[in-house]
Amino acid sequence: MRTIQIDIDGRRIGARYPVDVPLVGDAAETLRALLARVPERRHAQWRGVVESAVDRWRTVAADRAAAPAEPLNPQLVLRELSARLPQRAAVAVDVGSVIYWYARQLELPPGVQARLCGTLGSMGCALPYAVAAKLAWPDQPVLALLGDGAMQLNGLAELITVAHHWTEWPDPRLVVLVLNNRDQSGVGGGRTPGDRRPDVPYAGWARLLGLHGVRVDRPDLIGPAWDEVLAADRPSVLEAVVDPAVPLDVPEPALADLRGLMTDGDAARRVRDRVIQTEAIAAEDLV
Repeated sequence: MRTIQIDIDGRRIGARYPVDVPLVGDAAETLRALLARVPERRHAQWRGVVESAVDRWRTVAADRAAAPAEPLNPQLVLRELSARLPQRAAVAVDVGSVIYWYARQLELPPGVQARLCGTLGSMGCALPYAVAAKLAWPDQPVLALLGDGAMQLNGLAELITVAHHWTEWPDPRLVVLVLNNRDQSGVGGGRTPGDRRPDVPYAGWARLLGLHGVRVDRPDLIGPAWDEVLAADRPSVLEAVVDPAVPLDVPEPALADLRGLMTDGDAARRVRDRVIQTEAIAAEDLV
């Protein structure tokens, strides 16, 4: 198997995995330029394999969202949003277990953009991203998806900014989903939690600022709660009280792929050399 990587930043090529064919450029433009060089394949065997895998995953995702939790399964909260997500919306996603639930349960309609932290490490990014998106496109709905840790880190203050600006927006909808699991450890996902985080009334804080706030802790109320905040005439906070014990169920990579990488001395050497090269370039940029 040969590996092709397209990246707009050539310094990033090969940083994660050995690359046989490096292509530097915008992904959309590069793929369009490659289309003429790709021969048409009339058999549908590979397509059938992919479609079967997708169908199996959708069944698994639905089962996981329907699993009982106390009081709410966070996967169900994101799944109920999928069918209700506005066509022209923008989505901002924070760091932590919320990104697992987003990636597995939220299907974005064509044209809907999502913004995430590039290295998945900057907790508290979602609401600032959402405010920036709303200031850039005030006539479009924007959603921020975050946990209670990020909300306490900077989200409570960011709502003051939202309260100050929202009357200037032609479309006032900026919906902030707070997955309130009260888990101080920040890991969630079924792992052993640390001390309990203070249980702040996030929806109540929104109402104090003149915004709309809804708190939900029953599965049958999730769908109506999404309908309510998406129809509100002002920005909203949807506070969902979720179970921190719901497991992340991290996907397991194919063992054959891992064995191949570890037993291929040349591949391991290329990974090592590329990491050294990337670190050297980064050090030069700091000088």
